[in-house]
Amino acid sequence: MNYKIYPKLAGTEIDSACCIPGDGSITFFSLLDPSAEVEAYTAWVADGGVPEVDNGLSEHPLTPKSVAAWQAKTALIQAGLFAKVENAVNTIPGEAGEQARADWVSAVTWRRDWATIAMMQQAFGWTDEYVDQLFVTASQL
Repeated sequence: MNYKIYPKLAGTEIDSACCIPGDGSITFFSLLDPSAEVEAYTAWVADGGVPEVDNGLSEHPLTPKSVAAWQAKTALIQAGLFAKVENAVNTIPGEAGEQARADWVSAVTWRRDWATIAMMQQAFGWTDEYVDQLFVTASQL
């Protein structure tokens, strides 16, 4: 078993770690939330384990929970998606569309769990991993 820690990963306020057991799988967890993973990590360190430190340059960065709206829009521009997403937001009918348009124009931050993000993901057939990567890219701008 080995651990890697991520202090203030990619400019976020997340202090996280990942567990890398012998089978090659990776489990990410927050050091700020009490959990079995944190207890195991703490015991491992108490037994003399020394984690590798990763300052956000990992091949497996954690997805930030939110990014600034300018970062999100810049990531969409860089991915060639800005016009498509803006058009899609402008065509959502009803109250959901009104809310999405208000968020698109006025939101200061975009949250990964935002309903408009889920609608765009479904509309364009994006995977969770793809949307996560857009958020990671945005957080690094």
